[in-house]
Amino acid sequence: MRILAITITLSLFASFPLFAEESEIVSAEAAELIGQELQIKDFSLRALTLPGSLPDHFVVLIEYEGVLQILRLQRYSLRAPDYRVRIQQADGKIMGIAPPVPRTYRGFIEGKPDSEVAASLLPAGLTASIVRGDKSIWHIQPLPEWNIGGSDQMHVIYRQEDVIAGDWMCGSDTLVHPNDLYGLAADEMSTDNIVTQANCIKVCEIAFDADVEFYQKNSSSVPDTIADIESIVNAMDLIYAEETLITYTITDTLVRTAEADPYSATGSGDLLDEFRSEWNSNQTNIQRDIAHLMTGKNLDGNIIGVAWLSVICGSSYGYGLSESRYTSNFSNRVALTAHEVGHNWSAGHCNGDSDCSIMCSGLGGCSGNVSGFGSRAISKIISHRDSRTCLTSGPGYGSPVPPKANLDNAVIGNNEVLVIDVLANDYDGNCDILVINGFQTVSNIGGTVVRSIGTGPGGRDELSYTPPSYDFGEDSFTYTAGDGTGLQATGTVKVNVKLPNTLQGYWRLDEVSGTTASDSSGNGFDGTLEGTFTFDTASVLGQFGGALNFNGIDDHIETGKTAFNFGLIGNAARTVTAWVYTLSFNDGGIYEMGRRSNGQEFSLRTKTVDNQWRVQYWGTGDIDFTYTSKDRWVHFAHVHDGTTTKIYADGQLVVNQARTLNTAEDKTFKIGMWDDDYFDGLIDDVRVYNYALDLSEIYEVIAGGWADNPHPFDSEDNVPQRALLNWVPGAALVDHDVYFGTSRDAVANATTASAQYKGRQDETFYVPYMDRDTVYFWRIDEVPNVPPPPPPPPPPLMSGEGVLESEQVAEAASAAGIITGSVWSFTTGKNMGAITREVWTGIGGNLVSNLTSHPLYPDSPTIREEINRFEGPTNWSDNYGTRIHGFLTPPVTGIYIFWIASDDYSELWLSSDTNPANAIRRAYVPGWTDPRQWYDFPAQQSSAILLTADQTYYIKALHKEGSGDDNIAVAWQGPGIPQQVISRLYLSPYDTDFPTPDPMSWVTPPYSTSSTSISMIATPALDRSGVEYYFTCTLGGGNDSGWQDSSTYVDTDLEPNTIYRYIVTARDKSHNHNTTVPSQGSLARTVLSGDFEPDGDVDFFDYARFVLYLPGGSAAGAESNSEFDLDDDNDVDLQDLAILFSNWPDTVEQPPPVPGQAGNPNPPNGAPSVEITSDLSWTAGAGATSHDVYFGTSSPGTFRGNQSGTIFDPGTMAYLTTYYWRIDEINSSGKRTGIVWSFRSGPIPPPP
Repeated sequence: MRILAITITLSLFASFPLFAEESEIVSAEAAELIGQELQIKDFSLRALTLPGSLPDHFVVLIEYEGVLQILRLQRYSLRAPDYRVRIQQADGKIMGIAPPVPRTYRGFIEGKPDSEVAASLLPAGLTASIVRGDKSIWHIQPLPEWNIGGSDQMHVIYRQEDVIAGDWMCGSDTLVHPNDLYGLAADEMSTDNIVTQANCIKVCEIAFDADVEFYQKNSSSVPDTIADIESIVNAMDLIYAEETLITYTITDTLVRTAEADPYSATGSGDLLDEFRSEWNSNQTNIQRDIAHLMTGKNLDGNIIGVAWLSVICGSSYGYGLSESRYTSNFSNRVALTAHEVGHNWSAGHCNGDSDCSIMCSGLGGCSGNVSGFGSRAISKIISHRDSRTCLTSGPGYGSPVPPKANLDNAVIGNNEVLVIDVLANDYDGNCDILVINGFQTVSNIGGTVVRSIGTGPGGRDELSYTPPSYDFGEDSFTYTAGDGTGLQATGTVKVNVKLPNTLQGYWRLDEVSGTTASDSSGNGFDGTLEGTFTFDTASVLGQFGGALNFNGIDDHIETGKTAFNFGLIGNAARTVTAWVYTLSFNDGGIYEMGRRSNGQEFSLRTKTVDNQWRVQYWGTGDIDFTYTSKDRWVHFAHVHDGTTTKIYADGQLVVNQARTLNTAEDKTFKIGMWDDDYFDGLIDDVRVYNYALDLSEIYEVIAGGWADNPHPFDSEDNVPQRALLNWVPGAALVDHDVYFGTSRDAVANATTASAQYKGRQDETFYVPYMDRDTVYFWRIDEVPNVPPPPPPPPPPLMSGEGVLESEQVAEAASAAGIITGSVWSFTTGKNMGAITREVWTGIGGNLVSNLTSHPLYPDSPTIREEINRFEGPTNWSDNYGTRIHGFLTPPVTGIYIFWIASDDYSELWLSSDTNPANAIRRAYVPGWTDPRQWYDFPAQQSSAILLTADQTYYIKALHKEGSGDDNIAVAWQGPGIPQQVISRLYLSPYDTDFPTPDPMSWVTPPYSTSSTSISMIATPALDRSGVEYYFTCTLGGGNDSGWQDSSTYVDTDLEPNTIYRYIVTARDKSHNHNTTVPSQGSLARTVLSGDFEPDGDVDFFDYARFVLYLPGGSAAGAESNSEFDLDDDNDVDLQDLAILFSNWPDTVEQPPPVPGQAGNPNPPNGAPSVEITSDLSWTAGAGATSHDVYFGTSSPGTFRGNQSGTIFDPGTMAYLTTYYWRIDEINSSGKRTGIVWSFRSGPIPPPP
């Protein structure tokens, strides 16, 4: 906990000692007491000079976090024109009194027009909530309760994020909500009364009742009680106005000043009933849309508030209550009443929502943020607001507020373009017309965003989003909505880019322990077992591996994923399949996506009569059907194609009815329940698809399923050259036939005898060897390990709208055995498409030097992997260091700027070429930043750097994480490239793997193909970066090949009758060019023209063969005569004979034999006590022309070079050490490997 104080020598501040003299201000005990009482972990203490009266306007100077701020405040009344105050006295009588002067103010921070301040000038001091332009929030409240010395104007200043969540709860979940008494529920409300821009604010009249305990906790003062209530409403009103276009006016405040009040219960629900009864009986004449009880009672348990749901304008149940003084923390007090009133507006608890804030059932317990509403709560409140006829409309909020930019969600295919009216659900509390001020031109995964001018309603601009061709999944980008007065808000658009016709979720339920149901689709939609069961206790034998036994009481699986996550919002096509074994019919559901919401539900559930089922759509026409399914396994497929709903039971069509769905984007998918009714039985192999399966596909699912969800996805562009191919296998399939090649037809028609067949394997990934900028095709056939189950016979009981498609069933059922997969394709990128990420774990500290000074750096990382963009994971771990490095290839010549963001410290290095030694530090983070925050420190940005198109540069980021949150990312900006995280399009990894085999070898050693050419074939080398070969002629003066893609080389223009020696080397095509050890040298000689035997000379026997092909000879004109056409003029004639005669006397010099073995080692083999300065010598093997020397302390020694002499100086050796050495003898015909000899050096000599 930090407690700060500072001296400000300004007339509006009281003088106060510095932090170093804090002991004179507040004791440690008092500081701890303040933190505990206010539930805050960090705060500052400040003495403020405030006006002694209640002026119409005033200013306050504060200093917080080193910044001087001026608050300009003006009186702001929340009271209705006919507002009145009433008190109940000891005799029980209620009387009116004159209202005290309002103490509420509104304002802003001087120089920051986008800030907002809601303040109250109370007798004890200033209470204020300050919302800055970046939406960070401060709170100020007086601190008169503790005698801590110093000024009596002491105030506590703290940030919203420093408020500690407690275990207090709302009790509204225990109420029976009376929605049926007041028309439709929130999702069913009419939206005909949507407010217009010119008359955009809805005004809600609210009345308050303060019980005697609340009055007593406000110093038993009516003015203080009223001021306390109004201070809460003032801050709450600011939240509602900005986020929901609702403002409050207080019509009546009733203060109970004596114990004769009608409230005695301490149970939250009982007290709410007493409040309702009192106001429905005795306060019916009070003008109000809702009423709220502020209680000072200590409610039972940890419940601090309760309210009825969806009751605005419903006077009979339009009530809620707050135990407002349960805490001294002003922020939490505001949030409590805003929460309970939110229930009146139809907002339920939002636990589980990613943006859950005020409406969390445990105050602050979801996100720690109680300063606003989440998107689902806002939608509920606005929907209810627009259905209420009792509310009056207003022309705009009384003080300036920034616009509210609400979240936009959309689902599109990866080959589609989205044009979205982002302002459609945004609004402005001052009723100003909104425009798009700016937007993120590149989305978070690399999509492009442009302005669509004038295409929206009324000619306003929209935004057009195009997803990247090389990625899919959940993407997002931001925009700013401005109101024309300088105030603006940042909005977010979330786009779920889906691949067409793919598996979205797949729960095999094969686990045997724990409570996590893994999603095998690859989308990460794991579910959590809720209720009383675990895999340890409820796993049973299923149709394919394991299944889960659901108890019918509370067992179910929560995926926590919404219709938006699955891409199934609105009327989107879909299929859900599952194997089920029903033990009892109890209304329990197999699955649900949404509950009790008009047309927004998608469920299949049991009814309460055996074998009766319901397709539950809730409000759009549920569908009932009957199918024999009790106490036996049944496979259900629930198919919706956008116009028709079909149910297939065991492959038979039992439901076929027209339906239009409207699945809400926030509806979550659950398995084993519907509403609050739980399935009783077994469930296995649950799948969700984003398209309508046909019957043949359903039968393949029944049989176990096909290979699905390929990665890379079908038709993906710019795939990394070193990508792995993986897929989701079927349920009953353990083997996979892999086909891969560069021809679609060849792969489609391939069999296990084809070249495209790469083998049968049990792994669900395949490692290909690919070139860049190449189109590839692949196919996975699934091979069952057991025969698929036969189609079941038609059940004796089947009714509904469906017709059994017998011919289709028979056709699909006959397709047993191997399930042939689809042919997928992808194209590799121009660059290798990835960058290397290396991690060293278990290293403390947060400085980069903590990483670079570690003994395992740089050669021994804990983890080495390749990633597809220059960004590491967020909140990955603690106490680790990262090096992300590789090569960058800019597409256009021009000026580039780089940024780095990280938590904790980091550095960005860029070389002038591919050499890491030339890298220069270009930017760094001297602390920490949030993810992708590029401007927290000036040092995060590089200077302008000129880069050349298609030239490659080494680039490196070093990052050190201590503890807490962590992230690392690098962005750039250049010609035609807006600021964005560097994508895989421009990256190549730092490859340290060598091609195999290493050393290289020969498939076909060099051999003569003519008197002037020699051909050879190297063993094809493999490397995922691609391979090229270099053939070197080391004897005879032939030609080197240069680096080439082919493993075959023909050396031409050689001399006849000449010996040549070749070696071959391979290297990968990475920018590191990792190179193998060369092959052994191999000799070949060009033939002598006319030596047809061949035996190394031209003689009579060669002549006898030749004359057969001369004109008139017995073989003249034969197809095989090309060998005898010595001058290559397409005939055999006297010119060829002349060539033969010219070589008749010549004799080819035969190559020498391989040399003999080296001998007579000195020191002798096994010699002890050898002098440490001794030379090594030996006798050369017969025919040796040079010697390869190996020497070292491990056998056979390290290669020390090739030499012509037979004496080698090893230098001064160590005492008492065993050494090994070997001599390989070399000549033009090859190498003779020697024997490994050894000796031991002598001891240290005694001193003289």
